Amino acid sequence: MRRCADCGTPPLRQAQDRQTVLVGLAPHISSSLVKKMGRVITVLAKASAQMNKVERVDDTTFRIFTTEPSEKNKANEAITKLLAEELDVAPSTLTLVRGKKSRLKKFTTAADA
Repeated sequence: MRRCADCGTPPLRQAQDRQTVLVGLAPHISSSLVKKMGRVITVLAKASAQMNKVERVDDTTFRIFTTEPSEKNKANEAITKLLAEELDVAPSTLTLVRGKKSRLKKFTTAADA
């Protein structure tokens, strides 16, 4: 099991109600990392949908549907572009930090975006 390099505490578990939680980070360093990385955005993705659509659940949670298939990273690239359009930022300012092969994804924005 991974542990915090500074203090050795185990990682956090994801909240049952899917609230934004920095999974894998110790509680005492998560806020400092958020300041360095920017916002953490949770996305529930649906690949191979009938149309591209973005639904905002709350300020940091989105439901994104894309027509791209979930093979060869095509859906992740399309989801990144759709999320960037919705947030009105460049796609290069978004980083997929968790969920490359999962429907539940965590993105971070650049701190200065």
